[in-house]
Order: sequence, then C-alpha cells, then structure tokens
Amino acid sequence: MDIQLQDTNLNLLIIIVTLVIFSWRTIVGAKQYQQLKLETQTGPRQKIMASWAIEVFVLFALGAVLILSLIGRLPTIVAMPAEFTPLVSFYPDEQERKFVGFAIAGGLLMGAFGNVLVTYLKRNANPDDTENQYRTAGDFSALLPRNRPETIWAIVLSFSAGISEELMFRLALPLLLTLLIGNAWIGFLLSITIFGLMHYYQGWQGVLATTFAALLFSVVYLYTGSLLIPIVMHIFMDLNGLVFVPMANRKSSSH
Repeated sequence: MDIQLQDTNLNLLIIIVTLVIFSWRTIVGAKQYQQLKLETQTGPRQKIMASWAIEVFVLFALGAVLILSLIGRLPTIVAMPAEFTPLVSFYPDEQERKFVGFAIAGGLLMGAFGNVLVTYLKRNANPDDTENQYRTAGDFSALLPRNRPETIWAIVLSFSAGISEELMFRLALPLLLTLLIGNAWIGFLLSITIFGLMHYYQGWQGVLATTFAALLFSVVYLYTGSLLIPIVMHIFMDLNGLVFVPMANRKSSSH
C-alpha cells in the first residue's frame, strides 16, 4: 500500500536539511567522544556529558517537534499516524497485536533486569576475577561514569536520548520519509539505518547493536501504537548500560 504524496517540495527540503544536520552531528559527536576518551579529569568529562545531553535534546526532541509542526502532523505524538497502518495490516486483531508488542517490551526489560542481577552475582562471587569485567556491545566505555556527579549526567543523558531519539527516529523521521517516498516500509527501514549509522563512533559492533535496538523499538511502537512504550524502554536500556550494570559491577567488586 502506497501513501499519497503531499507537499513533496517542502518534505524534500526538510529531509535534506535534516540529513545535513544529522551528518554534522555524527561528525561532532565522534569528535566529542574521542575527547571524552582522552579526558582524565572529571570536570571536563562532566561538561562534555552535559553538552551532549543538551545537544541531543535540542537536535532530536525539539527538531522532531519542529518537523511535525512544519508538516502539520504534531498530533501524531499521541496518536500513531495512519500512514504507518500498512506496517501492521498483516496483524488485523488490534488487541492481540498490542499484547505481542507489550510482551516484547516486557521481555526486553526483564532481560535487562536479569543482566544487572547476573553481573552483580558474578562479581560478588568472584570479586578478583578480571574475566568477568563489564563488556559493552560497541565502544561506549568512555561514557561510563566514574563518580557520583558523572552518574547524574549519565542519567540525564539516558533520559535525554530516550525521549529525543524516539521522537525523531520512531516518529518524525520515518513519517517524513514515508510522506516523501510514499512507502512506510522504506521510511522505517531508512530511519532505522540512519539511527544505527549515527552511532558509528561506537565502532561497527555499536552500529549493529543500535540498529537492532532501533528495529525492536520500532516493532514495539507499531504493535502497541504508543510512542511512550519505546521511550520508556529506550531510557531504561540506556540506564541499564550506563548506570545499573556498571554500578552492580563496581559495588560487587568492592568486596
């Protein structure tokens, strides 16, 4: 099912500007991350983390609201766009579809909780075992907080990224691409791909991991029909990676 194209010139202009800004942000983000990896003092590290959290919110959250306003689709923040219906049309029963979406979300969150518990138990049982040190899927180790103030900024960054990136990459960008191209499948696939590539500072493992996460968040959004669910998931997954698991590892290793 193709979507009727509307205001093609405006949509094309918006997507070009958006992609240019995203490319700039990807390059700047990679430079900031390299600076964070080299920085040993907590003061400068906190400044980088704070600026990153603010930039992400301004670029993605406010950017998404601006895009939705320009294309006259601001209400889609609380009601899934009709243009996305073809993506779930093969699952006609709405209640069953929502059940599956919530089940996927619940399973992922339970898996994240389990990861924290397993990390704590392993380090508590073998506090001197270096083989059980915390490993990440992709290189984001420089973002792991080293003290309480950095932990606070990691929490702020998790909330900023979770809210902002879901608004942009699960709603505004795929909707804009769908209206421009006329096909929701392509719109979502492109948005998922762009999301993954913007994490190239984490290396190819990070790109693959974030692309897969974006795919799961998209499925949950489309199945439940609520953007709030992937936002909560995204926030918790970021908190899990940046705060909860490292904290469990650190606390148990202090035995």
